[in-house]
Amino acid sequence: MENLIKIDTGITGDYTNVGAYNFTFPKNYKQVLGVGVNVYKIGTATTLENVYLTGFNNTGFSFVKDCVEAARANTVKVAYTVFYV
Repeated sequence: MENLIKIDTGITGDYTNVGAYNFTFPKNYKQVLGVGVNVYKIGTATTLENVYLTGFNNTGFSFVKDCVEAARANTVKVAYTVFYV
């Protein structure tokens, strides 16, 4: 029973520019099994925003923020779910 998978969720800070980013978890995990990410838009979206998970470890994750029209990129937050034991 000790090794049951646990889940934490959170929301990162604001990201406007298209590019690669790193986020550090607010707490330390013994072993992260996976991370799920989703775009959390602020206000009315003017273009389509995407976030792609590019890696993770026990202390954080990395992602790329992309936008259909980079010149009109929206400010977004990234909602995340951490799966850990």
